[in-house]
Amino acid sequence: MISRIRSASLDPDIEKFLLCAAERHTVFNFSRIADYYAHAPAETQCLFEESALVIIDYQQAIENGFVRMTQRMVEIMHSGEEEYA
Repeated sequence: MISRIRSASLDPDIEKFLLCAAERHTVFNFSRIADYYAHAPAETQCLFEESALVIIDYQQAIENGFVRMTQRMVEIMHSGEEEYA
């Protein structure tokens, strides 16, 4: 998909948008991410934590808003269960 977008004659803003949209289909192997993180330099580990690729410090995850986001997602999922009960 990315190669098709790049080879198309698109307005630069549309190309940028479509490239960003194509990234939403990326699937991460979190086991491999964790293995890499364990042996990565401290600066790289920090970037992984800030991107929420790994959550080592629960308090830091709260400060960065990831826990709130996760709690909201759970609430949304459970709100749909009431419709089927």
